[in-house]
Amino acid sequence: LTGEQIKYIPSIGGEPDIMRAFQMMPGVGAGNESRAGISVRGGDFGQNLYILDGTPLFSVNHIGGILSTFDADIVESANLIKGGFPANYGGRLSSVMEVETRNVEDMTRGNLTIGLLDCKLSLGGPLKNKKTSMLFSIRRFMYDLIMYPVSSLFLHDQKIAYTFWDLNFK
Repeated sequence: LTGEQIKYIPSIGGEPDIMRAFQMMPGVGAGNESRAGISVRGGDFGQNLYILDGTPLFSVNHIGGILSTFDADIVESANLIKGGFPANYGGRLSSVMEVETRNVEDMTRGNLTIGLLDCKLSLGGPLKNKKTSMLFSIRRFMYDLIMYPVSSLFLHDQKIAYTFWDLNFK
């Protein structure tokens, strides 16, 4: 899947999600409705290998599996290998998911998104005579902005405030 294809797949709260996109493929399941992980041909969630720009990731979920770690705004491509993957990916039984982030070499690009679940900022462009480039992305989950006033209204002395940040730099 390309980054553009992922953005057009229906998702929770309008937030594009690579994991949800792959859950719609044959042989890939979610396990249950609130889980962002994938189960390939009945395998366990831990039997998958997730690679972001050549680096293996061990946890790809936030908030118990509701949102995945991958920011769709900076994804160039995502490839899911469901069987017959090469030996250099060893140690996994179900699948290998390779995610590559964008390379912004020719022009400066930026994106600001404010959604129902989160707000995101991504910037990228060439540096030093177009010999190198950089990509920066930050995402903040806004659950605390909703739950803090609601919990203070109903729980009086207790306040629930949970949030997370994702930061990607390439």
